[in-house]
Amino acid sequence: MAMRRGDFSELLNGANPFFRHVRIVNDPLASNTPFPGNIIPPNRLSANGTGVLRAYPEPTPGFLQGTNNWIKTLPNPRETRKDTFRVDFYHGKHRINFTGNDYLHFEDAPFVTGLGRSNSKWDRPNMTGAVNITSTLSPTIITDFTFTAANDVVYIGIYENEGAARYLRTLYGINFPYIVPGTKRIGERIPRGLINGFATLDGSSRPVSSSGPIFMWSGNMTWVKGSAHTIKFGALLSHDQQNNNDQSGAQQNGEFNFLDSGHPQTSGLAVANAAPGYFDVYTEQGPAAYTLLRSNSVESYIQDTWRASKNLTIELGVRHSLHQPWYAKWNDIANFDARFYDPVRRAVIDRSGGFIVSGDPYNGVVLPGAGFPDSARSRANGATLHNVQRLFQGLPRGFADTYGNAFAPRLGLAYRLGNKTVIRAGGGLFHHRQMHNQGRSSATRRTRFRYRYSMAMWTGLVAPRGATFRSTSAASTCGSSILQRIATACRCSVKCRLRCWPKLPMWASPA
Repeated sequence: MAMRRGDFSELLNGANPFFRHVRIVNDPLASNTPFPGNIIPPNRLSANGTGVLRAYPEPTPGFLQGTNNWIKTLPNPRETRKDTFRVDFYHGKHRINFTGNDYLHFEDAPFVTGLGRSNSKWDRPNMTGAVNITSTLSPTIITDFTFTAANDVVYIGIYENEGAARYLRTLYGINFPYIVPGTKRIGERIPRGLINGFATLDGSSRPVSSSGPIFMWSGNMTWVKGSAHTIKFGALLSHDQQNNNDQSGAQQNGEFNFLDSGHPQTSGLAVANAAPGYFDVYTEQGPAAYTLLRSNSVESYIQDTWRASKNLTIELGVRHSLHQPWYAKWNDIANFDARFYDPVRRAVIDRSGGFIVSGDPYNGVVLPGAGFPDSARSRANGATLHNVQRLFQGLPRGFADTYGNAFAPRLGLAYRLGNKTVIRAGGGLFHHRQMHNQGRSSATRRTRFRYRYSMAMWTGLVAPRGATFRSTSAASTCGSSILQRIATACRCSVKCRLRCWPKLPMWASPA
């Protein structure tokens, strides 16, 4: 508790529970001589620095496990419910089927980083519905059509722990001004605190949300042609969405990083640097991006089950897949493309501060499509930035060309040897669609526009009058090739199945 007042005298005891050896707090303004008694004078303390220390929970009396001196138990209630319904209706040659699932999940997760200052209130109202029509048009022809709609919805809020909103910075006397313009999810949230040797203080990024509507249409026809062939063909159309308002916003309220060394006025101890506000790096992000991802997919197939003889059956088929790469509806994702990088305009980084001092911060950064659509105005972060329109180079909206040559042949054989042995063999080529958060497509989750400012090694948690802050980046990016193709996987299988009918002994049964 004394450390929150700048009193680090307990660290002069080599048996202190934090480091297990003596730690000296030096005065950087007195040639790094130790502070008398390891106590920083009150006039040298920062109200915001000590506020960060006060935001840590108070130690639990009598508890010490290693260097951990705080333990807490809080309720973690969960409620899950799943409702399923099905209705079948027959009308002549047609069977109409309605099915649906309604899945509800509620949970209060009391810890985000383990310190009880922030939490997660989960609400997941997921739902799926489908209608199917199966028609027997004749003794040899059957058709079925299905429409399916689903939505994966996630809401993650934040709530009061034990009747108190412990994530509010006003509870601890923290009041430093923000440097990034724009709306915060929670304006008075505590900053993230990274103190070397101590647990991470985090006010979380809640509330966040996302939804993933999916719409699918499919149709199939089965035709029994004589006694030798059963032909089946069909197609599927899928329209997928992912509406992401779930990006990390934990740094919207600032992040302070305190280290033992690196700051020109370090005391030699990170936790002691926090008291006067001698942080090494401060980072703050602007409004989190709300990105609407879209993708369409069309697949078709045809196959024939051919009974070539009484002992041989051959399965022949081919499938075609056309998967559109995921793209952002508002063209507000970014990518690094070396073709548009100019060494002459390279960005120059300040070695001590880490910020850009000259050059083009967008050098090599590109945006998809031809520009921001009208619907992006005042909604997509990138659409509000100046000098960004030049980053559109007419590239594909998903930063990858749609691959159209995705044919997948399949072959299967079944041959009967006598009455006891059947040999089966098969092989085929399969094309798998990437999800938006896997492989190359994960760029759609980490390359969205957001303001981000950073400063290094100020002498207090409130910057000097007239200080300027420089942006380290306005758009997070990653690099990838525009020639991406759909990942394919080959799979072959050979099976041998032996069927035996042993002779069974017979006994006489008593009358």
